[in-house]
This record gives sequence, C-alpha cells and structure tokens, in this order.
Amino acid sequence: PVVAKLRAKLLDAVRTGPYGTVQHQGSLVAAIVATTGLRPGSTGSAKDKHFGVSTLQARHVRIDSEGAHLRYVGKAGKKNVGTVNDPALVEALTQYKAQAEQRGGGTTPLFKPNAALTEARGSLPKGAKLKDFRTVMATVTAKREMDGAPEPPPPLPKDEKKARKLVLKHIREASKVVAERLNNTPAV
Repeated sequence: PVVAKLRAKLLDAVRTGPYGTVQHQGSLVAAIVATTGLRPGSTGSAKDKHFGVSTLQARHVRIDSEGAHLRYVGKAGKKNVGTVNDPALVEALTQYKAQAEQRGGGTTPLFKPNAALTEARGSLPKGAKLKDFRTVMATVTAKREMDGAPEPPPPLPKDEKKARKLVLKHIREASKVVAERLNNTPAV
C-alpha cells in the first residue's frame, strides 16, 4: 500500500509538474522505475554504454498506440526492456524524446542525467531508495509465482538431500520469473 501511494504521488508530479525542469525529469525517472522495475542508471555506467532510466537516449524509446517501449543495454551488458502504459508517463516520454531528437538525434539523452537522478532520489521519502521499488516488485513477483504452485504443496521427502533439492528447484523457478521481470540474471 505504501508503494502504491508513492507511485500515485510520483504520477501526479509528472502530470502537474512544470515540464522540462529537473524536478519534472526526476519525478518521471522515479515514476518509470516504480512502474517498470527498471534500474535508475548512472552517468558512470552510461559512459560504459550501459544505461538506465535516468540515462535514456532518444533511440532507447519507441512510442506506439500501446505505450512507450524502453529497450537498451543495462548493467553488466544485460538487455533491458520495459513498457510504460500510463498516459501521463507516455506523454512526457514522447515530449522528451522529441526534444532530444531535435537537439542532436538518437544518441542524445532525454534528461539531464546527474540532475534527474538526484531529483528522482530526492522525490522519495526519507530513508527510501529507488532500488526499493525493484525489491518490492521482485518480492511481489516471487510471491505470485510461489502462490501459483500446485496446492497443497507436496510433502517434503524425509531424505534431507531430496527435500533440499525440491525446495531449491522451486526457488530457481521463481528466480527465473523474477529475473525476467527485472531484467536480471536468475542468480541475482
């Protein structure tokens, strides 16, 4: 419930904030992270050609009737994809993309990366971090996956090795689903 309220507050800031300001960019970055679970990114990683939401370039965003589709290489060279459907976020991304393309083309950043990331972090309550959205999304996704397992769970074998193997199998299966959702590897 706290995350849902915070997400709603961020969406409202994107809808009502003055477009083009670093505050608006920060609210948009935080709202996208909260909605998609994508990493916020950093300028250091962008120099290595690994991107995140705060370092998006015009070429990383495709707009169509279904929303704004984000696609780029992220941390550790992992392909990152996400779709944003909220109309306010899609509209803001559309405008920032168009401006970036006018300023210099496909490799032009949508936002002022350092400033937008700092503002995104500052838009959260004290003690909260952008990565907390990813943690909550991972937990909810894993719970949903585990809840979808056959009911009731089979009794664990008496043999400890076999029981451990069965539990680890279910954890690996849930980890794969979470990894796909967050653009991670299952090990992470």
